[in-house]
Amino acid sequence: MEKTLQCTKCAKVFAVEQSAQLSEVNCPQCGTPAIPGLAAIWDMVWSSSSVSEDGLVPPVDPSDMKALLRTGREWPMGRERHMAQAVGSTARGPVAAAFGSVCSPDADVTAVWYRVVMLGMCDEAGLLSAHKHDGDFTDAVFNIAAKFPMKRVEADAEYQGPPFDTEEFIKQVERASAE
Repeated sequence: MEKTLQCTKCAKVFAVEQSAQLSEVNCPQCGTPAIPGLAAIWDMVWSSSSVSEDGLVPPVDPSDMKALLRTGREWPMGRERHMAQAVGSTARGPVAAAFGSVCSPDADVTAVWYRVVMLGMCDEAGLLSAHKHDGDFTDAVFNIAAKFPMKRVEADAEYQGPPFDTEEFIKQVERASAE
């Protein structure tokens, strides 16, 4: 199996064996150290997830979403540092390496992380302000977000918002909140 890399200098894209140590790979054209292409990095992130053939992210346990979000807020240097440290770990996937310890043992950590990221996008757009209590999302938000159909974004695509029906998502959150 091969992975795709891209030269940091000349931008040539080339393939190397999956087992190759990235720190030892140089561009065959100009000799500059290579880095994985965006699609290869994205595939590494999703390597431990069970995304369906049509790109749907699997449902998760709402408590795993809460735990990941809470832990991300508590880390002194932020989530980005932990993600950066985990990128080199591909046995379980970089997201699982960064956040696996806060989720239940059988959790699809990448799916949990992705769904939390989608909540963040909705929150930044102001869609969830009515569904927060003391700065935290209500249980209804987590319960719906944990199972709502969401597609995995593609590394090379441009989007005009989250890759799911946000109007229907908010309607379902409102219905669950009213119960």
